[in-house]
Amino acid sequence: MARIKIELGHDSVQNAITKLQNLKKDLGKLQEEIPKELAKQTSDKIKKFYMSSSTTGESPGFGVTQKGTMFSAYITGPSVTYEEFGTGDVGAKNPHPNKGEYGLRPYNSGPTIRSTEKLTPEYQAEKGLENGLYWTYKKNGEKVYTQGIPAGRFMYNASIWLKDNHKKIVKQKVDDVLSKL
Repeated sequence: MARIKIELGHDSVQNAITKLQNLKKDLGKLQEEIPKELAKQTSDKIKKFYMSSSTTGESPGFGVTQKGTMFSAYITGPSVTYEEFGTGDVGAKNPHPNKGEYGLRPYNSGPTIRSTEKLTPEYQAEKGLENGLYWTYKKNGEKVYTQGIPAGRFMYNASIWLKDNHKKIVKQKVDDVLSKL
């Protein structure tokens, strides 16, 4: 616990008043510093979790935005939704725990989904496909066969990390201010 020592005397009382005024000012600054720090550390975790998940190799953007006194950590890019929630048979086998909350289509839906049952076993093996559903897309002018990707859950994992660590971060910021007494 932080303490201010006051001796009986004008200078000591004046010093204590100055310290309390500075403490009030520094604690007031925490109203912006704490959310900003939480968003910054969460953004760092999103990036870390993204880099360790199965991704398409596209380079997303990571960062923090501010609107008024609110701060948000974000990731942006053409494939991040697919990479967060997963796709296809692979995604269905490794689903995102919150996928149903976002109104997303089922993992194996859409006009380009096809079944491997019409493919020869040799062709399946050549394309690296297991029995089930697949689709194709073009990458660098070549046709790529895929059965999807697992849910990367980088945003979900960052939200769990924030839930588990926010009190510790807030305490550290407050302790830093109080240590100046």
